Amino acid sequence: MILVDDGSPDNSGKICDDYAAQDSRIRVFHKENGGVSSARNMGIKYARSELLSFLDSDDSWSPVFLEKMIKLMRRFPEAGYGVCAHAISEGGRMSKLISKPLKGFSDGGFGVFDLFDHIENQHKSLWTGNLLYFPVCTGSVIMRRATCLRHGCFSENLVEGEDWKLWFESALVAPVAFLNEVLLFYRKADDVTYKPRGTHPPLNKVWSFTLSRYQDAASHRPSVRHLLNRFRWLLLFRYKGVLGLEEEMKTLRSEIDAEDAQVGLRFLYVCPSRLVTWLQRLRALFRNFSFRKEMS
Repeated sequence: MILVDDGSPDNSGKICDDYAAQDSRIRVFHKENGGVSSARNMGIKYARSELLSFLDSDDSWSPVFLEKMIKLMRRFPEAGYGVCAHAISEGGRMSKLISKPLKGFSDGGFGVFDLFDHIENQHKSLWTGNLLYFPVCTGSVIMRRATCLRHGCFSENLVEGEDWKLWFESALVAPVAFLNEVLLFYRKADDVTYKPRGTHPPLNKVWSFTLSRYQDAASHRPSVRHLLNRFRWLLLFRYKGVLGLEEEMKTLRSEIDAEDAQVGLRFLYVCPSRLVTWLQRLRALFRNFSFRKEMS
């Protein structure tokens, strides 16, 4: 276990050192604050094992997460990384399943799948209004260290999407292993996609603003092209109306293929922001109700 103290101003560094003093399997590294990517990359640099998993402070694993995910990767050596089903946790209890079961996978089932085909199928079946479904959450991943290094680990030049970038690029060249069992619980306060204005990072620090680099892959795989356009739509909605970005928004619109400029998304894009936020919250309430009905 590697604990990275990313320049924490409180007592976290000492707490980490105390744990390491109690168990020789725990190693601690202290650094100046550099952000989540910098901290993860330091852990990757000093890791000694073939496989890596990442656990953030707002997530929790099932006690059998590592055991089952290691078995998954050993069973499928061709996979670049593996992912388990995961759910939002509220008050210590599962309140909503985030990842969608793969077709043909029973509870506890496993196998390898094409990430992009799966996402495309889910977009076809989900209720209109789900702008972007992406089934990989950092805490649900187990990854080969060699794969991580091959793709440059987590980009420290980005402040948003650095994890999506890694999962996306790895899935372009290798299948993903999947275990249909909820082993990660992600604590999340809200399911609203459209964040309040003024909270967005600079566009050049957001991965989904630089998707033109993948055009070659998109030209050969429709499912990749459709996902890239979904990322662009997400960015358009989030930065809609932000002053000084009119030209950048025009560029994003021009990069979306005509066949992916869905009528429903175009309609939402011209709607007032308050109406879009209200519709998004209504969708979240509907999905929460459906989930709780299934669980009961």
